[in-house]
Amino acid sequence: MKLMQIGEVSRLSGLPVRTVHYYEDRGLLEPASHTEAGYRLYGREELAQLRFISRAKLLGLTLEETRKLVALAEGCNRGEIVPDLEETLREKLRETERKMEELSAFKENLLYYERQLSETGPAELCGEEASFCGCVDAVTGTDSED
Repeated sequence: MKLMQIGEVSRLSGLPVRTVHYYEDRGLLEPASHTEAGYRLYGREELAQLRFISRAKLLGLTLEETRKLVALAEGCNRGEIVPDLEETLREKLRETERKMEELSAFKENLLYYERQLSETGPAELCGEEASFCGCVDAVTGTDSED
């Protein structure tokens, strides 16, 4: 098995050297070995692991979720990772749905405030007695003295 130094692994994985070090620090990756001078050496397995981590990140998994799956990945050929991966992805889908609902409500609020702004004249927005611009307060219907 050909071992590679971190620069080559970085190039092949498409990840910066700092990211490889970060994943090591977080317990997601361990070098296959070290040279006599202490340089880290990586093999095909570690390169595959980095690609796995990158894909997990694309799925929106946290480092902790990824760490758990990396630990289970050793049993991949026996199907041990599949149930955990399915559950993790289902939870990510539920979380994504919640976030989409929140963003939809936020969008509706912004559209409402935009309509308020276009329907309110400059004199009403700025207020003559305000010591600070009252535009946002006028649009949102809040009192700046709160």
